[in-house]
Amino acid sequence: MLNPLGIEGHYQDDGNGVYWVGPAENELLFSKSAKALEIRRSFEENLDISGTFTTTEGWVLNARRQDLDNLKNLYEFMTAQKAFSVPVKMADNSVIEMPITRLKQLCTELQGQGIMQYQKKWQKLAAVEKATTIEEVKDIRW
Repeated sequence: MLNPLGIEGHYQDDGNGVYWVGPAENELLFSKSAKALEIRRSFEENLDISGTFTTTEGWVLNARRQDLDNLKNLYEFMTAQKAFSVPVKMADNSVIEMPITRLKQLCTELQGQGIMQYQKKWQKLAAVEKATTIEEVKDIRW
């Protein structure tokens, strides 16, 4: 029987412990597939639900994809209005008035943060692919 990852076999708990039921060669493949899925989900959650970013000033901003879009739109709108400063909401809901030039820098910094998250995901997935034992796979954390 195939499990949700499309691999023959599954883990079973008989009350005395969890063990693999299925072809032995599939256990590592299953572990790697499950870990890759876990990494992808953590990455998406970080970008869409729970990511934050600390600026060089120590401000903590929400750093989800939508937050970056919001900051870019705010920058474009306020630039068109010829504003010199703009209020920006932090992750803790406090508001900081900052120069429009700093807002543009924040957009660039947040884009860099997103790129770093992609690189982290790629590194973790490469580590999963290279793993030769289930223990190595288990040791990989987001």
